[in-house]
Amino acid sequence: GIFSSVSCDRAKMVAFLIVSCLAFRASPWPVRSALTQRSPLTMQAAERSSWPALDDGRSLEEIHKMADAVFANLDADGDGSITNAEVRDFLSKFVYTEELVVKIFSGIDVDASGDLSAEELREAFVKFPALRTAPGLGGLENTEVRSTWPAADDGASAKDIYAMADAVFANLDANSDGIISKAEFSDWLTKYNYMEDLVTKMFSEIDVDASGGIDPDELRAAFVKFPTLRTSPGLGAAVN
Repeated sequence: GIFSSVSCDRAKMVAFLIVSCLAFRASPWPVRSALTQRSPLTMQAAERSSWPALDDGRSLEEIHKMADAVFANLDADGDGSITNAEVRDFLSKFVYTEELVVKIFSGIDVDASGDLSAEELREAFVKFPALRTAPGLGGLENTEVRSTWPAADDGASAKDIYAMADAVFANLDANSDGIISKAEFSDWLTKYNYMEDLVTKMFSEIDVDASGGIDPDELRAAFVKFPTLRTSPGLGAAVN
Protein backbone atom coordinates (compact mmCIF):
# COMPACT_ATOMS: atom_id res chain seq x y z
CA GLY A 1 0.00 0.00 0.00
CA ILE A 2 0.95 3.65 -0.25
CA PHE A 3 1.99 3.81 3.41
CA SER A 4 3.90 0.48 3.41
CA SER A 5 1.80 -2.56 4.29
CA VAL A 6 1.74 -4.42 7.60
CA SER A 7 4.11 -7.36 7.60
CA CYS A 8 2.25 -10.63 7.03
CA ASP A 9 4.66 -12.42 9.34
CA ARG A 10 4.00 -9.91 12.12
CA ALA A 11 0.25 -10.21 11.67
CA LYS A 12 0.46 -14.00 11.82
CA MET A 13 2.64 -13.86 14.93
CA VAL A 14 0.25 -11.49 16.71
CA ALA A 15 -2.67 -13.75 15.82
CA PHE A 16 -0.78 -16.82 17.03
CA LEU A 17 0.15 -15.26 20.37
CA ILE A 18 -3.34 -13.98 21.12
CA VAL A 19 -5.13 -17.17 20.14
CA SER A 20 -2.56 -19.28 22.00
CA CYS A 21 -3.02 -17.26 25.19
CA LEU A 22 -6.79 -17.56 24.93
CA ALA A 23 -6.57 -21.26 24.18
CA PHE A 24 -4.60 -21.93 27.36
CA ARG A 25 -6.92 -19.99 29.65
CA ALA A 26 -8.30 -23.17 31.20
CA SER A 27 -5.00 -24.86 32.03
CA PRO A 28 -1.55 -23.88 33.39
CA TRP A 29 1.29 -23.38 30.93
CA PRO A 30 3.89 -26.19 31.27
CA VAL A 31 6.72 -23.82 32.17
CA ARG A 32 4.88 -22.56 35.24
CA SER A 33 6.69 -24.83 37.68
CA ALA A 34 10.07 -23.68 36.36
CA LEU A 35 9.10 -20.02 36.44
CA THR A 36 7.94 -20.12 40.04
CA GLN A 37 11.46 -21.08 41.13
CA ARG A 38 13.12 -17.98 39.67
CA SER A 39 11.95 -14.73 41.24
CA PRO A 40 8.96 -12.95 42.80
CA LEU A 41 8.33 -11.30 39.42
CA THR A 42 8.14 -14.57 37.50
CA MET A 43 6.14 -16.13 40.34
CA GLN A 44 3.60 -13.33 39.96
CA ALA A 45 3.51 -13.86 36.19
CA ALA A 46 3.04 -17.60 36.63
CA GLU A 47 0.11 -17.10 38.97
CA ARG A 48 -1.79 -14.53 36.97
CA SER A 49 -1.09 -15.27 33.28
CA SER A 50 -2.17 -18.01 30.92
CA TRP A 51 1.27 -17.73 29.27
CA PRO A 52 3.77 -16.57 31.94
CA ALA A 53 6.70 -16.43 29.53
CA LEU A 54 5.01 -13.48 27.79
CA ASP A 55 4.13 -11.56 30.95
CA ASP A 56 5.97 -8.22 31.03
CA GLY A 57 5.77 -7.92 34.81
CA ARG A 58 3.66 -4.76 34.85
CA SER A 59 1.82 -4.00 38.07
CA LEU A 60 -1.90 -4.70 38.25
CA GLU A 61 -2.49 -0.96 38.51
CA GLU A 62 -0.65 -0.36 35.21
CA ILE A 63 -2.43 -3.22 33.47
CA HIS A 64 -5.84 -2.05 34.66
CA LYS A 65 -5.07 1.49 33.51
CA MET A 66 -4.12 0.16 30.06
CA ALA A 67 -7.27 -1.97 29.89
CA ASP A 68 -9.45 0.99 30.87
CA ALA A 69 -7.91 3.12 28.11
CA VAL A 70 -8.56 0.36 25.57
CA PHE A 71 -12.12 -0.02 26.88
CA ALA A 72 -12.74 3.67 26.24
CA ASN A 73 -11.50 3.25 22.66
CA LEU A 74 -13.72 0.25 21.94
CA ASP A 75 -16.89 1.43 23.70
CA ALA A 76 -17.98 3.52 20.73
CA ASP A 77 -21.39 4.52 22.12
CA GLY A 78 -20.12 5.09 25.67
CA ASP A 79 -22.77 2.86 27.27
CA GLY A 80 -20.32 1.08 29.58
CA SER A 81 -20.14 -2.21 27.68
CA ILE A 82 -18.44 -3.36 24.49
CA THR A 83 -20.48 -5.25 21.93
CA ASN A 84 -19.15 -7.77 19.45
CA ALA A 85 -19.86 -5.27 16.68
CA GLU A 86 -17.83 -2.55 18.42
CA VAL A 87 -14.85 -4.89 18.82
CA ARG A 88 -15.12 -6.05 15.20
CA ASP A 89 -15.47 -2.52 13.81
CA PHE A 90 -12.48 -1.25 15.78
CA LEU A 91 -10.08 -4.16 15.29
CA SER A 92 -10.84 -4.59 11.60
CA LYS A 93 -8.94 -1.32 11.13
CA PHE A 94 -5.76 -3.04 12.28
CA VAL A 95 -4.45 -6.53 11.32
CA TYR A 96 -7.30 -8.73 12.51
CA THR A 97 -9.34 -11.21 10.52
CA GLU A 98 -13.01 -11.81 11.34
CA GLU A 99 -12.12 -15.25 12.73
CA LEU A 100 -9.51 -13.82 15.09
CA VAL A 101 -11.88 -11.10 16.33
CA VAL A 102 -14.47 -13.77 17.17
CA LYS A 103 -11.88 -15.80 19.11
CA ILE A 104 -10.64 -12.76 21.02
CA PHE A 105 -14.17 -11.67 21.93
CA SER A 106 -15.29 -15.11 23.10
CA GLY A 107 -12.10 -15.55 25.13
CA ILE A 108 -12.67 -12.28 26.99
CA ASP A 109 -16.46 -12.60 27.39
CA VAL A 110 -16.19 -15.08 30.26
CA ASP A 111 -19.87 -14.89 31.23
CA ALA A 112 -20.96 -15.36 27.59
CA SER A 113 -23.29 -12.37 27.91
CA GLY A 114 -22.52 -11.09 24.42
CA ASP A 115 -20.96 -7.92 25.83
CA LEU A 116 -17.63 -7.14 27.46
CA SER A 117 -17.59 -5.30 30.77
CA ALA A 118 -14.72 -3.13 31.98
CA GLU A 119 -13.92 -5.77 34.59
CA GLU A 120 -13.78 -8.56 32.01
CA LEU A 121 -11.35 -6.56 29.90
CA ARG A 122 -9.20 -5.83 32.94
CA GLU A 123 -9.08 -9.52 33.81
CA ALA A 124 -8.23 -10.42 30.21
CA PHE A 125 -5.32 -7.97 30.13
CA VAL A 126 -3.97 -9.56 33.30
CA LYS A 127 -4.48 -13.15 32.20
CA PHE A 128 -3.59 -12.86 28.50
CA PRO A 129 -0.37 -10.78 28.30
CA ALA A 130 -0.29 -10.84 24.49
CA LEU A 131 -3.23 -8.41 24.54
CA ARG A 132 -0.99 -5.76 26.11
CA THR A 133 1.13 -5.46 22.96
CA ALA A 134 -1.50 -6.32 20.34
CA PRO A 135 -2.11 -3.72 17.58
CA GLY A 136 -5.18 -1.62 18.35
CA LEU A 137 -5.18 -2.80 21.97
CA GLY A 138 -2.25 -2.40 24.38
CA GLY A 139 0.03 -2.11 21.35
CA LEU A 140 -1.20 1.44 20.73
CA GLU A 141 1.54 2.55 23.11
CA ASN A 142 4.21 0.38 21.46
CA THR A 143 5.67 1.75 18.23
CA GLU A 144 7.04 -1.67 17.28
CA VAL A 145 3.58 -3.20 16.94
CA ARG A 146 1.28 -0.29 16.24
CA SER A 147 2.88 1.17 13.12
CA THR A 148 3.48 -0.13 9.62
CA TRP A 149 6.76 1.81 9.68
CA PRO A 150 8.12 1.77 13.27
CA ALA A 151 11.29 3.65 12.29
CA ALA A 152 9.16 6.65 11.32
CA ASP A 153 7.02 6.54 14.47
CA ASP A 154 7.60 9.59 16.67
CA GLY A 155 6.57 7.77 19.83
CA ALA A 156 3.58 10.03 20.49
CA SER A 157 1.02 8.65 22.92
CA ALA A 158 -2.24 7.26 21.59
CA LYS A 159 -4.03 10.15 23.30
CA ASP A 160 -1.91 12.73 21.46
CA ILE A 161 -2.26 10.92 18.13
CA TYR A 162 -6.03 10.76 18.52
CA ALA A 163 -6.17 14.48 19.35
CA MET A 164 -4.17 15.25 16.21
CA ALA A 165 -6.38 13.00 14.07
CA ASP A 166 -9.52 14.63 15.47
CA ALA A 167 -8.16 18.10 14.66
CA VAL A 168 -7.35 17.00 11.11
CA PHE A 169 -10.80 15.44 10.80
CA ALA A 170 -12.40 18.77 11.71
CA ASN A 171 -10.37 20.46 8.96
CA LEU A 172 -11.36 17.97 6.27
CA ASP A 173 -15.02 17.47 7.20
CA ALA A 174 -16.13 20.62 5.37
CA ASN A 175 -19.87 20.13 5.88
CA SER A 176 -19.49 18.84 9.46
CA ASP A 177 -21.63 15.75 8.86
CA GLY A 178 -19.23 13.44 10.71
CA ILE A 179 -17.86 11.81 7.55
CA ILE A 180 -15.06 12.89 5.21
CA SER A 181 -16.16 12.30 1.64
CA LYS A 182 -13.76 11.61 -1.20
CA ALA A 183 -14.55 15.09 -2.57
CA GLU A 184 -13.78 16.76 0.76
CA PHE A 185 -10.55 14.79 1.09
CA SER A 186 -9.49 15.68 -2.43
CA ASP A 187 -10.49 19.35 -2.21
CA TRP A 188 -8.47 19.81 0.97
CA LEU A 189 -5.30 17.99 -0.08
CA THR A 190 -5.10 19.51 -3.56
CA LYS A 191 -4.53 22.83 -1.78
CA TYR A 192 -1.26 21.29 -0.58
CA ASN A 193 -0.20 20.15 -4.06
CA TYR A 194 -1.09 16.47 -3.70
CA MET A 195 -1.55 14.73 -7.04
CA GLU A 196 -4.99 13.23 -7.60
CA ASP A 197 -3.56 9.72 -7.97
CA LEU A 198 -1.89 9.99 -4.56
CA VAL A 199 -5.05 11.39 -2.98
CA THR A 200 -7.03 8.42 -4.31
CA LYS A 201 -4.54 5.91 -2.92
CA MET A 202 -4.44 7.61 0.48
CA PHE A 203 -8.23 7.74 0.69
CA SER A 204 -8.60 4.04 -0.13
CA GLU A 205 -5.98 3.09 2.49
CA ILE A 206 -7.75 5.08 5.23
CA ASP A 207 -11.30 4.06 4.21
CA VAL A 208 -10.81 0.51 5.47
CA ASP A 209 -14.46 -0.50 5.21
CA ALA A 210 -14.65 0.84 1.64
CA SER A 211 -17.79 2.79 2.52
CA GLY A 212 -16.80 5.77 0.40
CA GLY A 213 -16.34 7.96 3.45
CA ILE A 214 -13.80 8.24 6.28
CA ASP A 215 -15.17 8.27 9.82
CA PRO A 216 -13.29 9.62 12.89
CA ASP A 217 -12.23 6.15 14.06
CA GLU A 218 -10.78 5.30 10.65
CA LEU A 219 -8.72 8.49 10.63
CA ARG A 220 -7.54 7.83 14.19
CA ALA A 221 -6.51 4.29 13.27
CA ALA A 222 -4.69 5.57 10.18
CA PHE A 223 -2.74 8.12 12.22
CA VAL A 224 -1.64 5.30 14.54
CA LYS A 225 -0.73 2.84 11.78
CA PHE A 226 0.80 5.28 9.31
CA PRO A 227 3.08 7.65 11.27
CA THR A 228 4.01 9.66 8.16
CA LEU A 229 0.48 11.11 8.18
CA ARG A 230 1.36 12.95 11.39
CA THR A 231 3.89 15.12 9.57
CA SER A 232 2.30 15.28 6.12
CA PRO A 233 1.41 18.72 4.69
CA GLY A 234 -2.27 19.48 5.18
CA LEU A 235 -2.65 16.62 7.65
CA GLY A 236 -0.64 16.29 10.86
CA ALA A 237 1.70 19.09 9.83
CA ALA A 238 -1.28 21.44 9.53
CA VAL A 239 -2.17 21.12 13.23
CA ASN A 240 1.32 20.95 14.76
